[in-house]
Amino acid sequence: STLEEKTIYALPPEESRQPDAAAAWSKINQVYGRGTMEGFKKEPMGRVYHRLVNNPRVVNLLTPEPGATYKSITVNEGSVEANNAKNLIQGFTKMPARLRRCKKKWTQA
Repeated sequence: STLEEKTIYALPPEESRQPDAAAAWSKINQVYGRGTMEGFKKEPMGRVYHRLVNNPRVVNLLTPEPGATYKSITVNEGSVEANNAKNLIQGFTKMPARLRRCKKKWTQA
């Protein structure tokens, strides 16, 4: 962010010149989704902070159940058939409908 105006940079910070700012920019994009920071260019820092803090997806992922100290997400390892592996890598919208349904079931299990 720019110190004088308290706004987000107009361009992504260069890692060689501003390593801390570049790392923070990258981490926010990693957590909230690619392109998040690009959408906040030149916006006031307070508004950006408020939008990030209240992001429903991240709040849901990180907020523990009442009475719990932290939230844990269980991940199970599994295998898929070779012909499905390629389709899974290509992304959800390019998957055959049957595989999409299977993937939804896997995520809910």
